[in-house]
Amino acid sequence: MTDKPAPDTRDVAVLREELARLREEAHHLRAQVRTRPLISQAQGILTERYRLPDAESAFALLRLASQHRNVKLRVLAAGWRRARAAAHR
Repeated sequence: MTDKPAPDTRDVAVLREELARLREEAHHLRAQVRTRPLISQAQGILTERYRLPDAESAFALLRLASQHRNVKLRVLAAGWRRARAAAHR
C-alpha cells in the first residue's frame, strides 16, 4: 500500500473555486435551454406582427424593450406569447 500525500490546501481551494464556477456555468446553461424556445417564439411573433426583416431585428426590439422597461427579456417574451395566445382564442 502506498500512502498518498495530503493535498495541498492551495490545490483544494483552487479546485473548490473551479467547482463553484462550473456549477454557476451549468446553472446559466440550463436557464438558457429553458428560455431559448420562448424567446424564439417571441421573435417569430414580432417578426410576423411588425413585418420585421429577420429574427435578429426582432431580438434587437425585444432587447431594447427589455432595457427600456427594465424587465428581463424572458419575461417580455412570455408576455408576447401570452398576448398572442389570448388574441387567438
